[in-house]
Amino acid sequence: MKAEEVTDCKHVSSASLSDVDVSLINWDEPRVGLVLGMTGGQMCNSTTYYEVDIQLICDYSAQTPLYELAVPTLANREHDCEPKLITFRSIEACPKISIGSLWRFYN
Repeated sequence: MKAEEVTDCKHVSSASLSDVDVSLINWDEPRVGLVLGMTGGQMCNSTTYYEVDIQLICDYSAQTPLYELAVPTLANREHDCEPKLITFRSIEACPKISIGSLWRFYN
């Protein structure tokens, strides 16, 4: 699909921070990164809302931030209502402080 063929725009998430669910990608390795689950978008069909997940992955070797869109989930109209996925790899997604054994204690 070419850009000039797009006829409408869908909001896949709300503008409210209360509609963001934050979780770890891997509970055993919290330094891997976070997933931001963005909900509260427009209705996709009669029972499902649009959603988007953003993975913030810690990558110490990334010279610049790297973005990746899960193109099949964005382009396939058959699965239009499935959550969309955006992956962001950057050193900026890495923890600024590590509390290793304290984290295990609370976990």
